[in-house]
Amino acid sequence: MKFVMETVELSKKFGELTAVDGISTTLEEGHIVGLIGPNGAGKSTFLNSMAGLFPPTSGKVFFEGKECTGFTPQRMCHLGLARTFQIPQPFPKMTALETVLVATLFGRHGHARENPVEYAKSLLDFVEFPLPPKTACENLNTVQLKRLDLARALGSNPKMLFLDELAAGLTESEILDMIVLTRKIRDRGITILMVEHIMKLIITVCEYLIVIQFGRKISEGRTEKVAQDPVVLEAYLGTAKKKEPEGPAPAGPEAPGSAPAASNAAEPKPAGLGGGDGHVS
Repeated sequence: MKFVMETVELSKKFGELTAVDGISTTLEEGHIVGLIGPNGAGKSTFLNSMAGLFPPTSGKVFFEGKECTGFTPQRMCHLGLARTFQIPQPFPKMTALETVLVATLFGRHGHARENPVEYAKSLLDFVEFPLPPKTACENLNTVQLKRLDLARALGSNPKMLFLDELAAGLTESEILDMIVLTRKIRDRGITILMVEHIMKLIITVCEYLIVIQFGRKISEGRTEKVAQDPVVLEAYLGTAKKKEPEGPAPAGPEAPGSAPAASNAAEPKPAGLGGGDGHVS
């Protein structure tokens, strides 16, 4: 078992606000791991603290067994970490090909790439970018920008890839395409940590889940186990068990002014995080 990344008691504070509170976890090589939690739980801040965008207040980060706490994003990229963002922010006047080419030349071992232009084109093909490579970024819609952002991240030749709400704003069919594409990336030997609110995608594609709430890790493990964890269901859906009455309600008419008798009909129970419409925001 080889861990690509590890955090030990990682915390991040902004003034008096603790956004990430002592999270320890390991990311095993070759897996797709989901990082989930209610809005404001600290998911993106946790990614940023590992990736070097927000240096952690305390705790440690390791990449392939070597400490990299507080490394800049540039140094983390050269180690082999890449990421996408919730809102892609490309260079508007550059073409799609140029965007991926910059990452190819800058990233891990980029200087040794024999034909970086052809490699960048191959990555656009890999993510099924639907337009000509020389299309200007300012002319792309949301879906096209997300595919380009993914190709750009892959261009740096990562060992570890962070995906931050890659499926946000996509249609049902586009989400299915992203599931297939995410698995194809994993099959290239790249370990993936993904933040996502669309539970259908998370349950389908992730082998492991890490759940955080109020900046703290509340559950971790195999997806099928975590998805049924009462602590996780309570955090997401507020499904705390209510105390059942000890016996049946007495028969007969209600006393004047009394509240109506409670119905004995059982309330529907959630079938884990995969139930419902698959979306939790």
